[in-house]
Amino acid sequence: LVGADQKSSQLSIAAFISNNEHYYNAVASGQQNIDNEDGTKHYLGESAHCVNARGFGLVSDADWRRAVETQDPDLIAEITMMRDKYAKALAFACIFGASGKKMGLIMKSDASRGNEARVRYLKEMGLDVVIKFVERCSEQFKYGKGFYIPLAFGYWLWCKSTHVGVNYFCQGLEALVQKIAVLNFNKNIIAKGWDEHTFTVLQVHDEQLIETKEDI
Repeated sequence: LVGADQKSSQLSIAAFISNNEHYYNAVASGQQNIDNEDGTKHYLGESAHCVNARGFGLVSDADWRRAVETQDPDLIAEITMMRDKYAKALAFACIFGASGKKMGLIMKSDASRGNEARVRYLKEMGLDVVIKFVERCSEQFKYGKGFYIPLAFGYWLWCKSTHVGVNYFCQGLEALVQKIAVLNFNKNIIAKGWDEHTFTVLQVHDEQLIETKEDI
């Protein structure tokens, strides 16, 4: 059995649709640490969720730069705790359309602080521009009790409200990317003559599980 999935798909798509090259690179290849020759870790703080922690204001740019320059273990531990405890959950909650109140609960704070972090992150990411695009779609492409959002390759996605528009946009593109990937995968399997011994067992969201021979 061989399994594969998309790498941080929704964060990559969020970076792509907001035209945020810096964040896209953080998702694709950014690292929290690199290995020194003596086996110790050298802190960089350049992974996606490290960037998220700064985007939400959980970690200041000044503290991050100081941690990189000094490699202060206590400061790095404090920054890493904020990243691990809050940044990932907040990023996905924000992309999925969570309210300021919900964001505040995740941060163990109030709605005002949660909304402040939400607005800051959306602006830092460039997703505030995407939200405005979704709002224009809600006026221009109304249908029934919702509206359509244009995706790619002629596909359209029906959305029920602007509140979840970014989430629908990201997941709609993710589904489209997965569909194309699966089709290309199957074409390559046939082209290599492996189709008699390779079978798809399961597909869920951005994951695919196949059964094949060990020598393939």
